[in-house]
Parts: sequence; structure tokens; C-alpha cells
Amino acid sequence: MGTLTKTFIIVLVVLMLAACPIFITQATVAPNWRLEAENLRVSNSALAQDARLRALAHQRLDQEYQLLTERSSGEISRVQTRAEQQAVRLASLQDENARLQTELARIVAELSQLRADYQQNTARTELLALQRDEAFARLEQLNVENRRLSDLAKQTQLEADRQSEIARMLSEQLAEREERIRTLETGVSAAPAAKPAEPAQAISGTLTAIQGDLASVNVGSAQGIRPDMRLIIYRGADFVGHLRIQQVDVSESAGIVVDRRLEPQRGDKVTTSLD
Repeated sequence: MGTLTKTFIIVLVVLMLAACPIFITQATVAPNWRLEAENLRVSNSALAQDARLRALAHQRLDQEYQLLTERSSGEISRVQTRAEQQAVRLASLQDENARLQTELARIVAELSQLRADYQQNTARTELLALQRDEAFARLEQLNVENRRLSDLAKQTQLEADRQSEIARMLSEQLAEREERIRTLETGVSAAPAAKPAEPAQAISGTLTAIQGDLASVNVGSAQGIRPDMRLIIYRGADFVGHLRIQQVDVSESAGIVVDRRLEPQRGDKVTTSLD
């Protein structure tokens, strides 16, 4: 068998195999193929109508897309412009915020300093209030002391005035007595003068006031004191001096301190005899 024949046979077999499905389909297809064809034609017509409608919808959507694109471009431009404006404003606000932060830091520092100053002033005020209270208390004590000293000064002044008056009177009497003594000393002989009679019982008293050589005692004529009497002044076991009586009252006498050994003091004792 030639090659051509073999090739023809192979092609024939292939064609037969390819034609088998067609033969089978033709054998199984319904006899009313015209109705099926009409149905296919109607379906194709409907599909074509749908395709036209879809094309119109696609065209309308395309127009809307173009319109939206144009609108979007304008809106995007406006948004970009507004975004640029917002960026500028944001930069300005950031600068303002930085300035406010700096100002806030300065204010916080000032507040801290003011708080520290306030605490120091509060402590100083409390200290001053304490010192003021202490000063007021001290002032009140000083006022009380001043009133006491004022009363004491008044009493002392009254006593000093009284003693000054006594001293004046004693000085006048002393001057008179000294004048009399000088007169008597000139007129009498050298014979010793008779001593005044001493009282039968010793008289004791206390110095009540001292001013220079003048002194007063708390005994007088009621106790037997007479002018020119000498009283012994003593302090404990110490001899102080003599008090020569110049003025005598009922319950008080005054005179001159003579023969002093110690400085007489208020409260020293006096007596007519130490026996």
C-alpha cells in the first residue's frame, strides 16, 4: 500500500470520527427544527435589543462619567486651593501656637516665681504677726509697768515734796539754831554746858527718810523726844552715827546726822541708849 493511500485512509478515518457527532446529533434532533430556529432568532433579536440598550446605558454612563470627571476636576481644584489655604492657615496657627507655648512657659515661670514669693511673703507675714503679737504683749507689759512706775513716781514725788518741805523747815530751823549756838558760844564761858536730861526709859525708832545730812524718824514728843536730843543710829551691831533732833512733832521727829561712821539708810534703827 502506497503512502498516499495510507494518508487518504487516515484522513477518511479522521473525517468519519469528526462526522459521527453530527450524525448522532442529526439523529437525535427534534424534527421541528424550524421552530427552534425561530426561537433562536427571537432570542437573538432580544439579545440585540438588550445589547443596544446596554450600549445606550453605557453611553449615558460615559457622559455622566465625563460630567462627573469635569465636576471632580473643579472640585479637586477647589479642594486643593482650600487645602493650600488650610495649610497656610495651619502654618500660621502652628507659629501662633509656638508663640503661645513660649508665652505659656514664661507665664508658668512667672507663676512659679510668684508662688515662691507668695510663700516667702506668707512666712514673713506669719513671722511679723508673731513678732507683732509678742511686741503687743511686751507693750502691754510695759504699759502696766509704766503705770506702776508712774504711780510709784507720783508717790515718790509726793514723798520727795514732803521731805523737801521737811528739809526746808529743818534747814531754816538749823540756820536759826546755828545762829543761836554761835550767839550762845560767844556769850557763855568755857565751862561745859549741861547735858539735857535723858528720859528715864530708852526710846527706840526707825529712820523713815534720808536726804543728805537730814533724816526723819517715826518717834516724836509722844514718846519723849525733845529738841537737841541725840539719838544713836545703828544697823544691826554696827554704829552708823548720831541724829541731833531739830524738829519734833507728836509722832515724828527730824534732825541732822552727825558723827557718822556709815552712810545712814532708810530702815536703820535709832535709840536714846544702847544699854
